[in-house]
Amino acid sequence: MDKKDNDDPQNRRRGHRVTVHGTVAEVYIPDKREGLKIVRDMSLYGLYLFGETEAKLYDRCYLKVSGLKDEQIELTMKIVRLDKKGVGFEYLDVPYNTCELLRTLMLYRAKDPLETAELFIESCDKENKRDDLD
Repeated sequence: MDKKDNDDPQNRRRGHRVTVHGTVAEVYIPDKREGLKIVRDMSLYGLYLFGETEAKLYDRCYLKVSGLKDEQIELTMKIVRLDKKGVGFEYLDVPYNTCELLRTLMLYRAKDPLETAELFIESCDKENKRDDLD
């Protein structure tokens, strides 16, 4: 991937990121061999997985993320970042109940859950203001 691809505002990280140690994701990409990857961090907009991939920028994929206890969070995503350490994904079409599970997972894994909750609210406020401008 060219450096200019990572400079594209569409590829920049959004939202407060929470490091989620011990969380894994099972990756399914059509016509590609993938498998389990370790999640480095998550936000309300996407997540970053360690490891290489056969996929290309903007490929759509399907992930199952291990949640709390035996829950699995299933997501449709697209690849928005590729670098030497891993792959960045953006969530697509996230149902409300899945969004609630993601927030709960991130709050439980955050060093400071209260600060994380406050940052979630700020992030939502910024998104709402951005939508108002469109």
